[in-house]
Amino acid sequence: MKYNKLDLGTIEALVNKLGGMEGVNKFLSNKTRIIEVSEKICFKIWKKINVGTHKNLEELYTSLIFPPLGIKSNMTHEGYGIGEILYEICPVLSSQKREEKLVNISPLELGIKRGLFLGVTLEDVCNLAQKNGLLLCSEEAVFQLAIQGVEKRNEKVHIPTKSGVFILNWDSNNLFLSVYQQFPTVVYQKKDRFVFLSGS
Repeated sequence: MKYNKLDLGTIEALVNKLGGMEGVNKFLSNKTRIIEVSEKICFKIWKKINVGTHKNLEELYTSLIFPPLGIKSNMTHEGYGIGEILYEICPVLSSQKREEKLVNISPLELGIKRGLFLGVTLEDVCNLAQKNGLLLCSEEAVFQLAIQGVEKRNEKVHIPTKSGVFILNWDSNNLFLSVYQQFPTVVYQKKDRFVFLSGS
């Protein structure tokens, strides 16, 4: 026998789990299949933002230049102005207004534990986030977060999107935005913060 530790009690339990002999026959004839069930992490909603609030990039640009709460307009990416970033990315704007729920997590909170000095890649973070039901943010959501989500200072988040990884960094007086190409092998630390779209 190939599985010498398989006893009659275990066999009977398996048959019962499959729904008796009828279930066994369906399984053996590929009419049913087994799906692995894994417990997903329950994530707390970090921020709620609205997308679809601007008709075109010009309106979005105006809101970025004059955001609320006194944030200055010197959002930069290695010397680039916010307008240059916006028009280079050229985000697709939603045609209808809707609320999106964002989650702010770290690799550690995703369950990635690799010793004291954690070296986790962007691919690791995105794969595990998506496995737990999270989605990549749209580019529009990133710019909307820059406009709507500035109430907390001294905070830095990484936001993976299809076109690259954005960084929003709030210091005591200003909001800085940058973006770089999305390399799967980029290494992060266990307490770095990432923003994803809630899938629920």
